[in-house]
Amino acid sequence: MEIIRNSEIEIEKGDKIALIGANGKGKSTMLRIINNSEPFEGTHEWGYNVVPAFFAQHQLEALNLKNTLMEELQHHAPMETDNTLRGLLGAFLFNGDDVFKK
Repeated sequence: MEIIRNSEIEIEKGDKIALIGANGKGKSTMLRIINNSEPFEGTHEWGYNVVPAFFAQHQLEALNLKNTLMEELQHHAPMETDNTLRGLLGAFLFNGDDVFKK
């Protein structure tokens, strides 16, 4: 199945992108391609200092449901400071004591 042909995109820091479409139209496939976890023809190039991360739609099975939000992030990003992790959670509207929710 061809998803995109002869396309080019540059995503800048702070940009927000939405993939919208009906089920089965390739949104998850596109994200797996970007993540290099799906074979594809073509190339893509990460920018300087980019650290790619991928959170699949069926990721729940990979989470430890006994952990709080902060504990789970600390487990997966042990080199990041608590302030950085709180900032990330804040971007998802988890503020204050919300970061200690399971």
